[in-house]
Amino acid sequence: MQDWVLRAWAEGKVPTGCHGRPDNLPPTCSLSQVRAADCRAFIRRAAQGDVELLDHLPDQRVALWRVALACLGGALPRLRASDLQLLGVLVCDMDASSIATADPGVLENLQRCPQLTADQRTALNSLLAGGRTQLGPPDSWTVEELQALGPLATYISPHLWAQVQEAVGLGFFHSLVAACRTGRLSRHEARRFVSSFLESKAKPVSSRGRLRTGRACVRGNITAATLQDDLFLVHYDCAQLESCLDSRVLKANLDPLLQHPLPAECQRVVKAKLTQGRGGRRRRASADPARPCPPAQIYPGGLPEDQLRLITSLVYLYSGPEIGQWNITSRDTVVALLASDVALENQTEVRAPGQVDGQVGGLSPSLPHWPCPCPQAVLQKFLDHNGTVSSALLLAVGGARLCWMSPQQIQTIRPQELRLAGALDISSCPQSRKDVLYTKAQEAFGSSRTPAAYYRLMRPYLGGAPVEELRQLAQANISMDIDTFTSLNPRVLQAEQP
Repeated sequence: MQDWVLRAWAEGKVPTGCHGRPDNLPPTCSLSQVRAADCRAFIRRAAQGDVELLDHLPDQRVALWRVALACLGGALPRLRASDLQLLGVLVCDMDASSIATADPGVLENLQRCPQLTADQRTALNSLLAGGRTQLGPPDSWTVEELQALGPLATYISPHLWAQVQEAVGLGFFHSLVAACRTGRLSRHEARRFVSSFLESKAKPVSSRGRLRTGRACVRGNITAATLQDDLFLVHYDCAQLESCLDSRVLKANLDPLLQHPLPAECQRVVKAKLTQGRGGRRRRASADPARPCPPAQIYPGGLPEDQLRLITSLVYLYSGPEIGQWNITSRDTVVALLASDVALENQTEVRAPGQVDGQVGGLSPSLPHWPCPCPQAVLQKFLDHNGTVSSALLLAVGGARLCWMSPQQIQTIRPQELRLAGALDISSCPQSRKDVLYTKAQEAFGSSRTPAAYYRLMRPYLGGAPVEELRQLAQANISMDIDTFTSLNPRVLQAEQP
C-alpha cells in the first residue's frame, strides 16, 4: 500500500503491474519489482513530483532514493550532469559528500529543495568555495549571479561573504532586504542571509560584549529616514541600534523598523526598549553626553493591544508570564500574532533528514515544535476573555496553527464551530495533535449519513485515525486521495503491512 503512494506521487494515478505503462498499478506491487528497463522512466516522472508529499513516509522516501541510485548503477563517485537531470528534486535527499563532488549543475537541483540540512549547507559552501560552478571563485561573483542562486544564496557562509567584493556584497544585501520588505522573500530566509553577512563584517569583539559595555552612539541618531535605507542593518549593528535609537523614534516607527530582517540579538534590543528597560531604576544622566543612559521603557505596563499586531516577528521572544500581562480581546490580534508567516517560521524547526515525530534518522523535512510558549499563551489570553474558539477564528488562523494549541485548548472547540470551519489542513501537525484533533472531529462529523459524506468531512483529520477506522473506509470502497494517505499515522500504516 505504501509503495502505491510512491507511484501515485510520481505519476498522479495508480497503475497495472510493476512494468508496462504507468496506470492502474495494484497496491500489492513493490518498488523492488520495478524492472531495470522501466526504472529510468519511473524515476524521471518521480523527480518532477513534490517531495514534501512524502514527509510522513520517511521509509518510502528512502526507498525511492535507493531505487533512483540503482537506476544509475549504484552509488557513484561523482554525479554527472545527465544523472542530475534524471534525479531532479530527488537530489534534495543526497548526502553532503555527493553534493560536494557532484557536477556543478547540482545547484539547479538544490534550488528546488524546501530546506537544506546543516551538512548539505556545508557541502554547498564547499562547492561554491572551490570555484567550479558557473559563478567562479567568490571574489569574482556578481550581484546578478547571486540573485540567480535564489534561496541558495541565503545559505552562503560568513567565510565566503568575507571574500566577496564589498560593492557586490552590499549590492546584493540591498536587493535582498528590499525583496524581504516588499514580501517577495520570506523573513526567515532574509534573516538567515543577514545574520551570515553581518557576521562576516563583525569586529573581533562580539556584539553581546559591546552591549554590556554601553557603547556610545557613533553612527548618528536613527531617524525615520534612516529606517527607509535597505542598508540600515549594515550601518547599525545591534549595539548601535541600542545606543542610537531613541524611544520616541521607536514608538513612532516600530512597523518600519520591524520590516527589516533583524537578527535575533537586534530583536532582543527592540523588545527591551519596548517593555523591559535595563538595570531596574533609571540612572541619572551621565556627565559624558556621548555615554548613553539606560533605555527608557516605552510601555512599562505592557504592550497595548493595538501595538501587539505590529510585533509578529518578536512574539517568540516573550515568555508565558509576559504574554499573561497582555490584553488580547480581538480575533484580529490573535490572527496578527499567530497567522503570519513570521510566527509560523519561529515555531518551526528544521530537523535532520528522516526525523519524524519522536524519531531521529532517515529522510524527512521539518515538523512544528514549540521552542517557546507563545502560541498557547496567546490563545489562552484570548480564551480567557472570549471563552471559546469560533469557526471564524479557525478559518482566519488556519489549520496549521491548530498544531500549537494544547489538548485542553482543542477541547474548547465546539463541534458546531468545527463544522462551520470546514476542511482545515492539519497535515503538518505532530502525531500527538492529530490524535486529539481526530477525536474532536469525530464529535463534529461522526454522525454523517453515508461513508462518502463521512470521508469528505473527516478527510483532513484522518491523520489521527486508528487502524480500525481505515479498514472500515476500505471496506466501504472509499478511494483515498494521495494527500490524505501520506498524512496518515505511519505506525498505523505499518500495522497494515503483511
